[in-house]
Amino acid sequence: MSTFKVEDWSQGPQLSELDPLPSPSDLEVQLDLVATALHPVVRSRASGQHYSARQLPHTVGVDGVGRTKDGDLVYFTTFSQSGGSFATQLTVPKANITPIPTALLHESREHAIDLVAENDLSDTNAAVKVAAGVNPAMASYMAIRTRTTALPKGFTALILGATSAAGRAAIHIARHLGAGKVFGLARNQGALDTLGLDRSIVLKDPAAETEFGDLRRVDLVLDFLYGEPVRAVFAALPPFRPIQYVQIGSLAGQSIDLPSALLRGKDVTLRGAGPGAWRFDQLQAELPGLLEAMVGLKGPETRTVRFEMVEEEWGKKEGRERLVFVGNGGK
Repeated sequence: MSTFKVEDWSQGPQLSELDPLPSPSDLEVQLDLVATALHPVVRSRASGQHYSARQLPHTVGVDGVGRTKDGDLVYFTTFSQSGGSFATQLTVPKANITPIPTALLHESREHAIDLVAENDLSDTNAAVKVAAGVNPAMASYMAIRTRTTALPKGFTALILGATSAAGRAAIHIARHLGAGKVFGLARNQGALDTLGLDRSIVLKDPAAETEFGDLRRVDLVLDFLYGEPVRAVFAALPPFRPIQYVQIGSLAGQSIDLPSALLRGKDVTLRGAGPGAWRFDQLQAELPGLLEAMVGLKGPETRTVRFEMVEEEWGKKEGRERLVFVGNGGK
């Protein structure tokens, strides 16, 4: 079997040829890889820059779609200190797999993707959508499901970084989980206008010049930005209204200068969402619902290449498309 490993944090992943996997235990399942995606967190972990991966050697990847020996498509997670999903065959705990919903398979048959002819398009299309889409959708799904409490019925959500892949997914996820209105903040007015938001807020530079309008009905802030924009958002939030703020990403900065007076003058509860804020057993319990929530979600644009091209593709400049590596399990 083949896998891609990192032996030195300063180097990219390299192909390793290993002996065939031993037979799985009763608590494990062996999978043939169908698809696995190059998420930003995958790059971060593979360079030793993410708090969730500090151990070498490191097998690249955090999740993907595999095929069981019975032919079933399943989503799997390998989010551990050592990784990873970039392997032609994997042995994973049965607790770490989730069947692909029938509705998602049916939906995928309505679309076509550019893949090699021998792959079954209906299965592979579903696998690519799931491999590319679960990670960005997971961010907001886990934030709302595990890091908020007693949101009001028909709550209003404000998404910071709404045009990012995770931000776009958060619009759909928030509505799926009960949001009555969704506001979005980002720099690109044109991109915001395509997202079907109830209100678009254009982030200015400096952020303090942003025209936020009336935020008195906001109940939840999902933050994929952090940095300078968050200080401006806090200044614009109303006093006396209970608001839950969940920090998820750091597209605009790793730190923030937040005056204490802003916190004292707001009824805001601050939480983070990510491994460590939620537990992996919570993630596994939520995955069936997350996959069901992905029905109807457009998901990020994708570019698909063969699994063996990982080293060649790794050093290329990233575009807006989510790169998905396709294995032989799609046959």
